Formats: sequence, structure tokens, C-alpha cells
Amino acid sequence: MSQQAKEVRAVFLESVQRTPTVFSFRFGLKEKIVFLPGQFMEVVLNPDDKNLRHFLSFSCASQRPYIEFTKRMSESTFCQKLRLLTPGTEIVLRMPLGRYVYKDEYKKVNFIAAGIGITPVVSMLEHIVFEKLGAKILLIYANRDEAEIAFKQEIDAWIKNLGLNAVYLTDSGPISDKKIKIGRISGDLLSLYKQEFDSGKTFVFGPPKAVEAISSMLTRIGVDKSNVETEEFIGY
Repeated sequence: MSQQAKEVRAVFLESVQRTPTVFSFRFGLKEKIVFLPGQFMEVVLNPDDKNLRHFLSFSCASQRPYIEFTKRMSESTFCQKLRLLTPGTEIVLRMPLGRYVYKDEYKKVNFIAAGIGITPVVSMLEHIVFEKLGAKILLIYANRDEAEIAFKQEIDAWIKNLGLNAVYLTDSGPISDKKIKIGRISGDLLSLYKQEFDSGKTFVFGPPKAVEAISSMLTRIGVDKSNVETEEFIGY
């Protein structure tokens, strides 16, 4: 069981650009808070303005010396405020939240991620690395184009070092990496991996419509619903 969520002060450290539109933001905490891989937080830039409060997944493992969340940037007031953060600025985080988490006893786990829904997957994969867990892992990861594949460098390293089986999909080309296939997540594609879905826990993360569509595809190809965990990526 995760601990009860609490508000903590966080000090901005740095931002990291992941793609042309996706940035990670790292913070140091005033007190150590342990979270479970796959959980999320509420980022509070102004407690009196609902437009400056946002739910975002952790995009790092709890073992890291910092807290990180990752956001696709837009012209929203929240994103504009994030862009103005300078090192040393304090904000409030309400954490940890969420119940769809990775458990160390999993021996086979599958991830299906659409777009920025990759962030909780990264938290889980980092946890697996830190704890030296021996799970067999499948990742199906869909994006609009190659340039928008966030965390690709890290995932490529996990393909090599963890034996991760990663399936990259993009809506369109051009593509420079032969591991990337042009196409979308479909029932036909998922049916190719039904044995993996039947033998392990499957997590689906992404914007609400994508999660709903993928979940329906898994049901149609006969995957047991009890083996599937879904969470709409509310920080999208």
C-alpha cells in the first residue's frame, strides 16, 4: 500500500528537453517522500488558481535523488508558468497519488503507451533497473512521428541492457531508425503479442480516448480484463 498523499515543498533544479515539444522538470524535495513506480502527483504552481494546478506522472524512479515530471508543452497558463521557473524556485507537490503501480513480484509485464503516456512506464522501468529485477518486458510505444519519441535514448539503452522488447510506432515518416515502424496500435498488431498479454500484467497509459480504444482492442482479441491495468493520463 502507498502512503497517504501529503503536500511537500519542492525546489526547482533544472529542465531537460526530451523532444521538440516535451520537457522534463526536476526538483529537490524538502523532505524525502517515497512513491511507487507508476504513481503521479499534483503540481501546484498557485494553490488559488485551478489553471495552475495539474496532475502529472513521475517520470523517474523513487531511487533518484530528485523528483521529475514530464510535460508536453503548450500555450496554456500552466506551461507558460513552468517555462519561467528558475533554479531555486519553490513550488508545492501533492504526492504520491495513484494505484496502478508496478509490483516487484511481476515476472512478465507489458506496457502499451501512447504519446506522453510513456512517463509512468519510465518510472517503472527505472525502478526495475535500480532494483535489478529480472522481469520479462514488452513495450509497445506509439507517437505522432520519430522526433516526438520521448525517452528514446533511455529506452534504447534498456533494449540493450534489460533485454526489453520495444515496438516503436509512428503515425508517419520519415524515419531514420529501422526499429521504428509506421503504423498505429491496432487489434491486428496486438494479436501478434497475445501470448505475452496472456502470461503477464499489462499496463495501458495515454490520453483517455487512446486508453479506451486500446483496452477495447485487448478485450476483442480475448485478453483477460483482470490482467490489464488502465489509467487515463490525466496530465496529458
